[in-house]
Amino acid sequence: MDPNKFHDQAITALEDDAGTWHCMKCWASAVGLTSAEDVQRLRLLARTFLNQMDPMARQGGFCDKGQHGTDDFIVRVLPRQWPAVASVKRERPGETQSADEREKRMRREARIREKLKSGALPRGGPRLLRLPGVLPVESNWRIGTGPAGPCSGCDEEISHGEVYSEFQNPSGQMIRFHEACVGIWEKERHRAQTGDAGERRD
Repeated sequence: MDPNKFHDQAITALEDDAGTWHCMKCWASAVGLTSAEDVQRLRLLARTFLNQMDPMARQGGFCDKGQHGTDDFIVRVLPRQWPAVASVKRERPGETQSADEREKRMRREARIREKLKSGALPRGGPRLLRLPGVLPVESNWRIGTGPAGPCSGCDEEISHGEVYSEFQNPSGQMIRFHEACVGIWEKERHRAQTGDAGERRD
């Protein structure tokens, strides 16, 4: 199947049951593509959703669709009426950030912007892997749970049980982020790249 058609079919299945977390097996069943190859293609697609607000993915959790736990990826699409901010921290409907949480996020955003400006954090992401029948995916991301030392973004420790993502730069530098910080880094690095392009055009 054409990669773009596969992507659209996979997302449509999630939109038909918006807000419901799907494990890989339940997602494949909803899409109607249940071969081992198809499940692997969905798993690769889910990997590209990890740092996006919508569709969303996370490593391990409770599959609402099949009512069971899993260590594999779970994915969902948010109902369009939900505020986008609700997805930033993988929150359930009705949950809101406290003042302390908002302050912590703003502090992390400022720190990551500062590091991007100074060059301490890269503006380029991981390499893209192109596989037959699958849209390009980032090839050298690794996902784990803490403890894992300091976050490359905010400098705070990744504590026991916290989800983190890491990749290795071509220079050999290991970049490691909290689940929240990797989303901030993605947003801020793309904003910085867009700003640089605008400056070059002036």
